[in-house]
Amino acid sequence: MRRTRTCKTENVTPEPGRCVKQPVRGLITLVLLLPLFVLLIAVSASAQVTGGISGTVVDSQGALIPGAGVILLSETKGNLVGSTTTNEVGLFLFPNVAPDRYTIQVEMPSFKTLKRSGLAISPGPVTAVGNLAIEVGGTTETVTVTGEVSLIQTLSGEKSYTLETQAVENLPVSGRDWTQLLSLQPGVNGNSVDSGAGQTTWMVDGTVNMDPGVNRSALKLSMDAISEVKALTSSYQAEYGRSSGMQVNAVTKSGTNQFHGGGYLVMRNDKWGYSNSKTNILNGDARAKVDQKDYGFTFGGPIGKPGGKNRLFFFTNFEFNPRTTAGTVVTYRMPTLLERQGDFSQTLDNNGNPYPYIKDPTVTGTCSATNQTACFKDGGVLGKIPANRLYQTGLNILQWYPQPNLPTIPGVAYNYQRSTDEYSLLGWQPLLKIDYQVRDNLRVSWRGSEYLQPTNTNPGSIPGFTDIKMNNIGIYGHMVVADWTINPKTFMEGSYGRNWHAQVGCSVSGGSPNPCTTQGALSTSPKSNRKNVGMLDLPYIYPDAFAIDKSYFAYETLQTYKPAYWDPETGVATIVPQFSWGSRVANSPPGINWPAFMQNNITNSLNLNMTRIQGTHTLKGGVMLYHNLEWDGRSNMQGTYNFGNDSANPLDSQFGFANAALGVFSSITQTKRWTEGADNARNIEWYLQDNWRTTRRLTLDYGLRFVNSGPSSMNAARVRTSFRIRIRPAMHPSFINTVVPMA
Repeated sequence: MRRTRTCKTENVTPEPGRCVKQPVRGLITLVLLLPLFVLLIAVSASAQVTGGISGTVVDSQGALIPGAGVILLSETKGNLVGSTTTNEVGLFLFPNVAPDRYTIQVEMPSFKTLKRSGLAISPGPVTAVGNLAIEVGGTTETVTVTGEVSLIQTLSGEKSYTLETQAVENLPVSGRDWTQLLSLQPGVNGNSVDSGAGQTTWMVDGTVNMDPGVNRSALKLSMDAISEVKALTSSYQAEYGRSSGMQVNAVTKSGTNQFHGGGYLVMRNDKWGYSNSKTNILNGDARAKVDQKDYGFTFGGPIGKPGGKNRLFFFTNFEFNPRTTAGTVVTYRMPTLLERQGDFSQTLDNNGNPYPYIKDPTVTGTCSATNQTACFKDGGVLGKIPANRLYQTGLNILQWYPQPNLPTIPGVAYNYQRSTDEYSLLGWQPLLKIDYQVRDNLRVSWRGSEYLQPTNTNPGSIPGFTDIKMNNIGIYGHMVVADWTINPKTFMEGSYGRNWHAQVGCSVSGGSPNPCTTQGALSTSPKSNRKNVGMLDLPYIYPDAFAIDKSYFAYETLQTYKPAYWDPETGVATIVPQFSWGSRVANSPPGINWPAFMQNNITNSLNLNMTRIQGTHTLKGGVMLYHNLEWDGRSNMQGTYNFGNDSANPLDSQFGFANAALGVFSSITQTKRWTEGADNARNIEWYLQDNWRTTRRLTLDYGLRFVNSGPSSMNAARVRTSFRIRIRPAMHPSFINTVVPMA
């Protein structure tokens, strides 16, 4: 029976050639585990979790030394990572090496033992340490080499850049967003390559960390949890896939063989020299309140005796991100008390100039400053509409808004102003990582992380009107990585990652909580229900569009949080529509929005690689699988009513608020109903590559990558249909004047 030879685990400095015999059960284990790996197609596309170390052993004259024993030791964990012997041309290779600091030890009979320490290895291609020269002497004599210059990656043609732990910890970064560190790399603009080669692929610990809905990083980790960041910009090897753009991999910290920990506090406050905006200065307004903190702790070490022969290590980081804001000045142009009664005699336009020129569509002629033939002039008052021409539902819309709190002043295009109330929100992010050296030839790592914030009510810019409630939004992720040295020439690496989140109108990705100030979340204002504000008689293109299918994620969310417009018995959302007021109304009043989207997203990734050293060739192949399942709903079933001035509309009164008072709509846009679909997307990619060191000065790096990107399928989705219509219910019983299908 053929047996493999591996060095004894209990002997950190094994004598060259002295190895214990391991039966062929390693091969049996491989055969048994391969079907398990295949079954894990719950799936992904990703890149490398580990790096590698390669070098050549020579004597003092530069002659190649075959058969020298080489071992690799982790300096932080104090354990043996691997052992091998140089081949016939003096080469050695450790391909699956976790990011860490290492010592290489070389032994050969009749030569002094050589130790080279302080080797920092990053994930990605193999790093060459160059020639390791051993001197003639006894093996009990040791030559230790430390503090040499940084290693240069010479075994592939990639263009890449690595920010190591010291840089990540010490470089000042606005907002503590580690992705901003990428701008330090030549050829990178923001988060992409200058040449625009393609979309950036984001990875954490070698597993895909993407939000496919917007193609961004799904979960941003704390700066204090990041050990290093590596970005490959071009000419990278065939093993990197998913997109043709930049490949970014952030590596989280790991525990060491000693306990280490720390705490931190980062604060930003408006009292510490924040400048006021020019607009606020000109208007005499105080600067907005800014009170932001990021505080937390890190702690890691062995699960066992510090400094002992440990195999199990942990690292944890817990960060809190409290945010308090207040004093943001908002200005709006609300309907005046006269306008709410149909009297536009004192109306000001978008420039703050008088504009009482409200055109009567039943009268032929013009209505302007020079000719008032076709203007409304009830009781001789220019701009006043007769009571019998008013549309009550339109007046209800004008009365729905908060009343002005400033007088009407010529030259000022707003009549409502306030500073936002103080609002506090807390986000938090726990992270735990476990590293387990199962055997000298098998290492497993697991990481779990998430970002959460509470289900709070945010009053928005106008309390009682723009109040919103966030659903329990959060994002969760975990990964597991295994590295297995099957024999000194064959290595396998596998990784699996998963992240998932639910979003309703606004999302959170980490680093800072999201107050959803754009009203992307669920409205809690009683004014959001059109039954309560006299808008129930508004005509709709699709009156039945507001019933939500019970099988939808939206139905589950609405039943849980029960916003003011939701009827849990009938499953109908009687939300008010959105309104548009045209160019003559500057600083348009805010509306109440239905969430632009509701999503429940699950992404899985799987990556399997196998490396084989054959002479001067380093052969590598693997499969990468990616799967995303997204329950996605989005639709303007709420409807948008455009009352804006429109010269192409024969019924136009020339002013948005007046159009509402008359019941004249420039257009209505509405989709047929709320729709959701289970979008199912998957990629299967595989590759073969070879790194061939033809001579000591020439290395050829070549490979092929194959991509099978299956068509996205959507289940249980209904067709979204939108129409724009122009109607005037006050004058036409049929309501519909023009119907124009949307593109």
